[in-house]
Parts: sequence; structure tokens; C-alpha cells
Amino acid sequence: MEAVEAAASAANKTCSEWLRDAAIAHLNRPVRIKKSTPDPTLLAEIVGLRSIVVNLLAAVAVDLPKETIQRIVTQADSVKQGKADEILRRLEDQVKPYAGEK
Repeated sequence: MEAVEAAASAANKTCSEWLRDAAIAHLNRPVRIKKSTPDPTLLAEIVGLRSIVVNLLAAVAVDLPKETIQRIVTQADSVKQGKADEILRRLEDQVKPYAGEK
């Protein structure tokens, strides 16, 4: 309680005012969402599909040089995380962390 009294005094507030402000600040802080570990089965399926797509592209596009196919794969690799993060952010914006949030 001494720490609360000292903080309130430093802010020129009563303990109840300071505690109220601290509670409101705590509730208004950005919500940290723990990143989850990807499901191993889902990840394996996605990697498998990627392998199929790359191999089909290489087999079907016989006129495309291997370097062009590699550039396509490299470009996809360079944007995939940003695109995934963007989709996840949009989904998180649609979900409210608790019922009291406006």
C-alpha cells in the first residue's frame, strides 16, 4: 500500500483517484496476443501442397527456364509472411478480447 500512496502523492492525487486511473490505463492498454505454435499436421499439409504446386509448375511450364520458376518461388517466399500477418491482423480486429470492450 505504501507504493500506491507514494505514487498517488507523486501524481498529486488521492489513492482512490490514482488507483482508478491505473485501472483504466490497464484496461485501455493494447492486448498482447500470444503467438500460437502452428499445428504440425496443418503445417505438413501446407508444405506438401507447396511442393506439389512448385513441381507441377516446373513440369507443366516446360518453356520456362528453371531460373524463372525459382524467381517465382523466391518472390512468393518474400511476401508470404507479410500477407499472412495482414490476414491475421484483420481477423484479430474482428474478434473482441472480452465482452466489456466497445
